Amino acid sequence: MNGAAGDSAKSGGAHETKAVGDDTTQYKLTASPIDGLSIGADYMIANGPKNLTLYEEESAGAFAKYVTGPVSIGYARTGYQPVTNPGDTTTNYESDMYGIQLAVNDALTVSYSQEEFTKHTSTALSNAGVLTAATNIDMEVTHVQAAYVVGGATLGVAIADTDNDDFTTGQEAKVTTFSVAMAF
Repeated sequence: MNGAAGDSAKSGGAHETKAVGDDTTQYKLTASPIDGLSIGADYMIANGPKNLTLYEEESAGAFAKYVTGPVSIGYARTGYQPVTNPGDTTTNYESDMYGIQLAVNDALTVSYSQEEFTKHTSTALSNAGVLTAATNIDMEVTHVQAAYVVGGATLGVAIADTDNDDFTTGQEAKVTTFSVAMAF
């Protein structure tokens, strides 16, 4: 890993200080145990400087998707823990996502999905790793989408409706997107 957050390991500049981390390891497992079913899981950990890091950055996720005829159903669960240094506020995230898609016919597809995110925050973290004053904020996002294919064009509409947007209690957001894609 590069010594500056977000930099490529190939970027030039100062000599590697390992200030951000030493290395990252990721494991991934996917399978299709029966016709139409795909499942998978992954885990990633980025090792930080041992003298500064109380919790290393890590993430994990698992999913299942089943397709039968014109219907697709899916579910995923993820978790993410950013690097936490002794004395820092600690934050981690969990999410549950599920959705269903229906190909009504060769031209029309509709889908619905729900995402539920929880942000866990502690305002104090002792050097012994004891969390205090924990708070949770939930954010929910609902997606409704439709796509219609006519000739070489795909017309689409997507609506995203969010409660507690950006993990801000009471803040709501709604975005509607219309799209036209042309195939040449």
